[in-house]
Amino acid sequence: MQLDKADAGRERRYAWALAVDPADPERWFVSAAPGPFEAHGSRPSDSAIYRWEGSGPWQIIDGPRDSHVYALATGPEQLFAGLGDGTLLQTEDGGESWTELGERTGGITALAVNEVATTGDLSVKDRGPERSRSLAKSLSETAAFRALR
Repeated sequence: MQLDKADAGRERRYAWALAVDPADPERWFVSAAPGPFEAHGSRPSDSAIYRWEGSGPWQIIDGPRDSHVYALATGPEQLFAGLGDGTLLQTEDGGESWTELGERTGGITALAVNEVATTGDLSVKDRGPERSRSLAKSLSETAAFRALR
């Protein structure tokens, strides 16, 4: 079995987060920065989010951003991006437009979407003042995040 590189269109080579569209397995999203020092350092990360559809190439759909995109998660017709500065972004059109979800955390390290729940939940793992906490909110409501145990 031979694997082919899939770098076409992606200028930033230090890839970090990956998510696949559950409705279209040929549609992938990845976050990337120029290198580890930019991604995890104290200066602007120059991080971006890319989309791959079908046979490619990668297309930049968000960025560059000052804060690194540490987490990506897909839900029904949704993509979420969690940034190191605690910003949480959502798109419902494959990355053509983005909305910042109001709640800021200490720095997002992971995202997960639970589609089994009746309404669907978005869970956020952050590295806030309490070192680590988990938050969740319903995808069908505009309610605030609630703490998880």
